[in-house]
Amino acid sequence: MDFGGDDRGVTVQIGAVLLFGFLVVSMSLYQATVVPQENERVEFNHNQRAVSDMQEVRNAVVRAGTTGESAPVTVELGTRYRARAMFVNPSPPGGTLSTSPLGEVSIRNAAVDDATTAESDYPDIADFWNETRRYPTNSLTYRPSYNRFRDAPTTVYENGVLYNRFDRGNETVTLAKTGQTLVSGERISVVTLTGNLSRGGSRTLSVDPETVSQSSRTISVTNESAGPLTVVVPTGLSANDWRELLRDSGQMRGDGGRVLNVSAGPSTGTVEITLEPGVTYQLSLSRVRVGAGSERPEARYLTNVETLEPTLRVGESDAFVVEARDEYNNPVGATVNWSVEGGVIDGPVTVAPGRYRFVYTPSDETTTDEVRLSLDDPTDAEFDARDPRDVRVEVDIASGGGDGDGGGDDGGNVDDPGFAYNDVDGDGSYDSTQDAKIPESELADGQYDAGNDQLVIPASSSDISADSIDFQGGQGVYLAPDVTATAGGATGKITIDGGDGDVIVAGATLTANGDNADASLSANGNIDVRDSTIAGHGDVRLSATGWVNASGATLHADKDQSDVILESSGDDIDLTGAVLKATRKDQSNTSPQNDVIARVPNDPSQYTVFVDGATFVDEDDSLDVSPDGAESGTPASGGVV
Repeated sequence: MDFGGDDRGVTVQIGAVLLFGFLVVSMSLYQATVVPQENERVEFNHNQRAVSDMQEVRNAVVRAGTTGESAPVTVELGTRYRARAMFVNPSPPGGTLSTSPLGEVSIRNAAVDDATTAESDYPDIADFWNETRRYPTNSLTYRPSYNRFRDAPTTVYENGVLYNRFDRGNETVTLAKTGQTLVSGERISVVTLTGNLSRGGSRTLSVDPETVSQSSRTISVTNESAGPLTVVVPTGLSANDWRELLRDSGQMRGDGGRVLNVSAGPSTGTVEITLEPGVTYQLSLSRVRVGAGSERPEARYLTNVETLEPTLRVGESDAFVVEARDEYNNPVGATVNWSVEGGVIDGPVTVAPGRYRFVYTPSDETTTDEVRLSLDDPTDAEFDARDPRDVRVEVDIASGGGDGDGGGDDGGNVDDPGFAYNDVDGDGSYDSTQDAKIPESELADGQYDAGNDQLVIPASSSDISADSIDFQGGQGVYLAPDVTATAGGATGKITIDGGDGDVIVAGATLTANGDNADASLSANGNIDVRDSTIAGHGDVRLSATGWVNASGATLHADKDQSDVILESSGDDIDLTGAVLKATRKDQSNTSPQNDVIARVPNDPSQYTVFVDGATFVDEDDSLDVSPDGAESGTPASGGVV
C-alpha cells in the first residue's frame, strides 16, 4: 500500500495566516486613521464647550464689576477620549487658564462736566480728574493642548471682549465671540481685571470672579478744550478689530454712535478710541479679581455729596454727607477726619459703605465758620481744599432771636420780636419794613394761611387751643407754642403745611384730641420736630421731600387702627432716641398689630432711617422700614421689620 504525502491542510493554514494578516492590517489602519479622526472630533467638541465656558467667565467678570454679584463658573480645561477595548488612545488632552499683564487703560483729555455733575460733588471730583487717569488690567487666556486638533484657537478675554486667536505661522487671525461693552452711546464702562491665575490639566476648574471695586457710581465727563476725549486700551486685537466691534454694536459716528475714530494707540499693543467732542459721557469704572491676590482699593479722594446750607442760625443744626471714593470713583470705607473753628460736629454716622453723615451746629462766636474734612490731618498746615483728599465747607452764621414763654423750648432759630409774623423772604429774620405782624386774635381759631410767606409763630406767642388747627405757609411754618385741637371726632385734627419751605416744630406739643383725628405735617422741604411731642387719636403723619428729623421726639398715635408714618421722598429720616407708639388691631380685633412706618426712597445705599436708641411705648411694637435694609442703628426696645 502506498502512503504518499497529503498537503490538503496547507491551504487552510495559509488562509488563516492571510486572514490574520488582513485583520492586523485593518486594525493598524483603524488605529492610524479612524482613531485619530474620532479623537480629533472629541477634541473639537471639547473646544466648543471650553469657548462657551469662557463666555460664561466673561459674563461673570462683567457682572461682578457692574453689579457686585459674584458667582463661580466652571471651565472644562480638558477632556477624555472614549474607552477602547482593542485600540490605544493617547494621553487625555488638557489646557491651561492663566492671567497675564495686558497694560493700562487710560482716559485722556477728560474733564468733569460741571453742567451735569451735582453742584456739591463737582469741585471734589474735578480735583481728582485733573490729569490722565491710568488703570492696569490683565487678560485671561485659555490655551488648549490637543493631540490631534492642530488648528485649535487660543481663547482670550480682555476689556469686556472674548475672542479666539488663531496663530498660523507668521499670520494671526482673530474671531470675536462676544460684543464689546466699553462704549455704549454716551456711556463708557471700563472693567479692569486683576489677580494671579495659572492652572493646567484636563479637569474642570472653578473660576470665581471677585469684585474689588464695583461701579456703583458714574461721573459725568466731557472733553477738554484741547481736543476730543479718548480711551486708550491695551489689547491683543488690532484697531480694525475694534472698529468692527464698535461698528457691529452701532457705536461708530456714521451709524449713529459717538465714536469718531479707532486707531493704533500711542504705544505698541494699544488702540485709541476717539469720541465725539462736546458731548457729556457717563463714565463708570470697576475692578474684578480672578485668581489669587490681596489687592484692596484705598480711598483716593473725598467728596461732599450733601452739603450744608450756606447760612445757618445759632443753635440751628444741619446735616451734611461726605463720601470717600477709590480711584475707580466708587465708595470705599475710610477714616474721615474733621476739624471745625466754631460750633459742634456730631458724627460720623456710617450711612452706607464709604458714606458718612455729620451734623453741624454753629456757635455764636463767629460770623463765618469753616468745616474741614480730610483723609489725612485736617489741622495740618498743608491742608488744601484743592487736594482731592481734602474738603472744606464754609457756612455763614446768623445770630438768633430772643427768648419766650410759650410751650416751645427752642425759639433761637428765628427772630422773636414778641409776636407772630409773616416772613416775606422766609429767612427767619423779622423785618419791620416788609414783614406783617399777626395779632393773636387771628391765630386764636387755629386757622391761618400765610400765603406765599413763611408763617412764624415764635415762643413768645401764647399756646393755641381751637376746634381744629390748620396752619399754612408758602415758604414754611415755624411753630414754638403748644397747640391743641379740641373738637370731637375726625374734625379735631391738626394740619400744618409748609408749602415749598420747611416745617419746624421747636420743642412744642401738638395734640389732636378728637376720635380718629389725625396730626399731619407736610412740606416740600424738611420737617424738623426734634424734642417735640406730636400726638393724635388718628394717624400721626410727617411727610416731606427733604430730611425728616424726629430725633428725641415723642410721636403717639393713641387710637386703635392708627399709625405713625414718616415719609421722605428725597432724604433721610432720623428717629434717634424717639419715643414711638401706634395702635392697630387686625380684622379679628383680637391681637395688636402696631405700625410705626418709615419710608425713604428705594435706594438703601443712598438714604437711611436712623433708629439708634428709639423706644416703643408698647413692648410688642416694631418699626416697619422701607426699603428693607435702609435702617441704621439699633432701637432701645422693639425691633425693625
